[in-house]
Amino acid sequence: MQSGKTFSFNMSKKDPQEISDITQFCFFLHKEKLILTRKYVPQSKIMRISPSQDKVAIEFLNGGWFARFIQLKILSFLEYIDAVNHYFISNLQIILPDGNQFGFDMFFMVDNQPIFIKTKTGQYDESYIQRYAKFIDVLSISYDRAILVILEGEKNLIKSLSSRHRIVICNESDFIEKFQAALGAPQSSNRPIIQKISQIGQNSINNLTPQNIYSLLNREQLRPLPEFRLSVIKELINLVGTLERPKTMSEVKLILSEQSSISKSQLQDILNAIVRSSCLVDEKGEVIKQFVLPFISLVSSNPEDIETKCLEWYVRTILISNPNFFSDMQNVLEYERVVGAKAPASTSIELLKRQLNLS
Repeated sequence: MQSGKTFSFNMSKKDPQEISDITQFCFFLHKEKLILTRKYVPQSKIMRISPSQDKVAIEFLNGGWFARFIQLKILSFLEYIDAVNHYFISNLQIILPDGNQFGFDMFFMVDNQPIFIKTKTGQYDESYIQRYAKFIDVLSISYDRAILVILEGEKNLIKSLSSRHRIVICNESDFIEKFQAALGAPQSSNRPIIQKISQIGQNSINNLTPQNIYSLLNREQLRPLPEFRLSVIKELINLVGTLERPKTMSEVKLILSEQSSISKSQLQDILNAIVRSSCLVDEKGEVIKQFVLPFISLVSSNPEDIETKCLEWYVRTILISNPNFFSDMQNVLEYERVVGAKAPASTSIELLKRQLNLS
């Protein structure tokens, strides 16, 4: 699949459930246009697949999907621990003065603590690990603050490699544990490259202007989409009202995507605002703030109440980037244009700033 050429996949040794899961997965890949054609031959149990020739799709299949998975897991974890002061840069390329370069899939800054993430799918050898470890050493990145996540990495092997090269290596099952440990790791005393990267990210936050409100919300996967937002909320309320057992928002999203006229990415951004603004309630009556945890109801069956909480979350996101943003009337007007709703009163803004320790 990574080569972009048509190939056959023999499932003769798979059980019926595995075959069903694989064919369903191929259906979703085709629906998302990541593969052009798929054909399953029941007699021989062979699936023929033609991958998309689109460059973005090929990069996604070549490992981009895994980096995206890790990124979403980390963002979900940061929401879970209520880490307010954080941002990240994707696809970070670092070029040293001697011309050598290396890429990280993600650079996170959490409460002024830098963490580098590199993901790896497919084959790798020790020379790759050695090159990675050498680059970490050249950058003077503290041991625990650079994490290499290897897909399906065998635990004993990655433990041995980690010890031998003094770097953090893990697989997809334990990387959150390593990330959490990195938040408490000591910082290197000589980190000019980290300081420079950090400044790039901080400048993008401190220089929030009316022109890039949308860019900020888009980066946080919170596009306001006022033309669709209320209708999605109503559809969600109707669906939740029919639930006979708890479901995760990920499961609910699949159902909504089948009946919604908007794209999956647009639906995702609206649901992100709903989840992050504490609108989901589980069977114990506790608020759920993750897509992967089951919920049974919403905090209100009134669409306007849910939308109000989403709007508060947009304001919160903007204030974290620029606490004085709403002091300028031009900014207020642009907010109302982008979000499609009136800006909160100044008293509400000040209250929220106090809650976020921004005043």
